[in-house]
Amino acid sequence: MYLKSLYPPVPPTPDVNFHELLWTSPLPIPKTDYILHIDALTGRKRTRNEFYEEYQFTRIHDANTFMFGDWGTLCTSIRILDAVRTTTLPEDSEAFEDIHTFIAVFSDDRGRERTSFGELTQQMRKKSVPRVPVKAVKKDSLAYLVFSSGTSGLPKAVMISHGNLSFTLAALMVWVQQEMKLNPVAKAPAHLVWIAALPFHHSYGLHMFCLRGFIFPTTFVVLPRWDSDRVLAAIPKYRISMLPLVPSVAHQLVYSKKFASADLSTITNVLCGAAALPTALAERLSGLTKNTPISEGYGLTEATLSACLKPTPGVIPGVVPLVGSCGILLPGMEARILREDGSEANVNEPGELWLKGLNVAMGYFNDEKATRETFVNGWLRTGDGIRADANGTLFFVDRLKDTLKISGVQVSPTELEAVLRSHPAGLITDVSVAGVAGRRTADEKVPKAWIVLSDEGKRRGERATIQELDNWVKSSLSSYKWLRGGIEVIDEIPKLPTGKVLRRVLQGRENERRKVTIEERSRL
Repeated sequence: MYLKSLYPPVPPTPDVNFHELLWTSPLPIPKTDYILHIDALTGRKRTRNEFYEEYQFTRIHDANTFMFGDWGTLCTSIRILDAVRTTTLPEDSEAFEDIHTFIAVFSDDRGRERTSFGELTQQMRKKSVPRVPVKAVKKDSLAYLVFSSGTSGLPKAVMISHGNLSFTLAALMVWVQQEMKLNPVAKAPAHLVWIAALPFHHSYGLHMFCLRGFIFPTTFVVLPRWDSDRVLAAIPKYRISMLPLVPSVAHQLVYSKKFASADLSTITNVLCGAAALPTALAERLSGLTKNTPISEGYGLTEATLSACLKPTPGVIPGVVPLVGSCGILLPGMEARILREDGSEANVNEPGELWLKGLNVAMGYFNDEKATRETFVNGWLRTGDGIRADANGTLFFVDRLKDTLKISGVQVSPTELEAVLRSHPAGLITDVSVAGVAGRRTADEKVPKAWIVLSDEGKRRGERATIQELDNWVKSSLSSYKWLRGGIEVIDEIPKLPTGKVLRRVLQGRENERRKVTIEERSRL
């Protein structure tokens, strides 16, 4: 099945440094300065003009960049990762494997047999070394290395170009223009106030908090890490209007004891990304935030950020935002949904989603094999199972690597999780389903569920709750989808800071437990 964006085409973008493009937004720049950043812990504030002055001072003017502050990105990696630890990123060692390490001494005092930076510059002056002119950045110049989440393996460094970023910005402007056509006065973006409590190193946080804040007048209230109590306190204090979430923190928020009584009246939009938002959680969130819309979509680091988003009703004729959908392709995007044999899937038939557009990344840094496997003739293989209806609305099915094949039929862990969450008694607050070894053949995989009990589930007890949920699944689904691997109660589902479930961790624990059991039996 082939799909093309229903939005108008994206205009060509200039061949310039993306960061220069940010400061020359086609939207009118406010005549008066405004607060750009607020430290939610200390109350410290920084205006847009103050930030721009710092940016101008640290720009690279010539080859002598150490004198302009740019050395910080070269020699303070440990300091930067120390800050990243506040978002519990467990990938320090893998990240450093892709970084070339060197030692430079910037002090004017002599180190142990090392030349100081001051002495180096003096030597260059004496030798009259010619200055190297600034090399202009082009569309295909590398702008960022953004690490993928690594849910099914080690993270990979995704190469994002200046052209990728410029195209994404241009596509966003096309999307905004279409949204504003419905009601230009109501849709015109006023001053936005975001709570910025998600990882800035992730593609979601990078774009929302570091890059797109210059397109519209925006204030970011920054927290070092997600804390539901602090977020709920900050919303009325700073009159937060935009609440960006990922499923894991959305879960923490709606089950917070303070959430039901919190003042959320200033919130005008809730955004959820980085992972699929379970329908039951979306309903609970939308119910407690009343008429506030929840913006959902689909994206991945390899597509720079987003590929799909739900449109406002009426923006695209015949297309309405459907519950459980990812929305429609963003401006400038093309897609194919393919079967395992490479043939085109039919309408509403699941298959692997392939994406094409100028937002598709350059590849993986220092990983030619993975690049060849994922980036094929201009198309990005997402590895995600997706289906699309006749109107071009996309629905996430599951990660293809997580999909089980039982009796020749594909079984989606996501579907099983949705059924468990939908039990009317609300016996669980979180769940993950993954394949574990079966008993009939050596390579058989059967579904197993790991659950976190709600207060009602705890009241009934583990055994009674497990039995009730098992009966619920059997009454709701065909027999080949039953939880033949069992149901296990745990305290917490392992997840990345972005909210993506680490199914491989649960599977590893199960394999280790079974290995220990076999060893114990062999000794009897």
